[in-house]
Amino acid sequence: MAITSHPSPNVMLVLRAIKVASDRELEGFREICAPYVVVNMPFHPAGMKTFHGIDQMIRTFKAEETFATFALWAEKVWEVGDTVFVEGRSHGTNSNDLPDYNNHYMFVVRVDNGKIVEWNEFYNPLEAMKQGYGQPREKKAAKA
Repeated sequence: MAITSHPSPNVMLVLRAIKVASDRELEGFREICAPYVVVNMPFHPAGMKTFHGIDQMIRTFKAEETFATFALWAEKVWEVGDTVFVEGRSHGTNSNDLPDYNNHYMFVVRVDNGKIVEWNEFYNPLEAMKQGYGQPREKKAAKA
């Protein structure tokens, strides 16, 4: 199902969260997420990770700040009860010679009383590995 012209409040909230991540206005998560939000990232580069609380969520999403530009957008949205499912894409550019970052996501987000309480993020680890995401980077020598 594509995004409808009349999305529910829960869908609107989740789409707002994706925009907050895309725009890297991460403090905006404080308005739309519960203070006790749980973030699960089964395919995190360092292995499966779970983060508890809004502060940890914001720190986790700060990794996107390493990109010169970053965009995250929803392509399809489904809603079942208090859970919103989003298929999305991302694109990031680097300010150095590293390749652009592109990925495909599934977000499973649970909403309670108008706040996001659980954020599950699944992305294609093969794309991330192909682009070296999460791997140590060699520092380039300064040009003389």
